[in-house]
Amino acid sequence: MKASSEDVSLNAVREDLDQLRADLKNVMEALGKLNSDAGDAVKDQAARAAGTIGRKAEDIFENLKGEGDRVSKLLTAAVNEHPYSSLAIALAIGIIIGRTLDRR
Repeated sequence: MKASSEDVSLNAVREDLDQLRADLKNVMEALGKLNSDAGDAVKDQAARAAGTIGRKAEDIFENLKGEGDRVSKLLTAAVNEHPYSSLAIALAIGIIIGRTLDRR
């Protein structure tokens, strides 16, 4: 009788281990799918963020380009109105930069 109850217990343990293996396999598959879904969601969010950043960068570039054009026109007008003063200022800046670089 003792051998029979040990066989039943051993079979029960084997069945429990088999069930545990199956459950573990299901959990691992579910985690893999969850990881894949989370990765896809992160990729989608990153793509949307990159698109938004790209559009904002284009807007900033266009604003800076417009501001640069405006400043260039102002400088050109100032030089045209005061050519000798502009030349004297440019010469002074050149001398200052030359002396600064000479000291190094």
